[in-house]
Amino acid sequence: MTAIAPTSTPAPAAAPAQRGSAPEPLPEPRRPPQAPILSNPAVRLDARTSMVVLEFYDSAGEVRVKIPSERQLRAYEQGRDPALPGAPARVEALT
Repeated sequence: MTAIAPTSTPAPAAAPAQRGSAPEPLPEPRRPPQAPILSNPAVRLDARTSMVVLEFYDSAGEVRVKIPSERQLRAYEQGRDPALPGAPARVEALT
């Protein structure tokens, strides 16, 4: 059998710690600035209508798009068709 030489040299061994000396503290990791964590889009339940609402946020954390819109939620709550704001919603009775 033939011995194969290593392709790289091993790292030098660390100097042994002296007894009685305190180890050097590790530097603190850098942390990014604290910002609110927003899921985009966010999903929430509208308590008034029991409907799921999707809210899309911009980079400043403001709601830019809401599905269904506030107008649609109010119309649903009042039982009206949001496309026809003065007309009642059609309700078909099961017979």
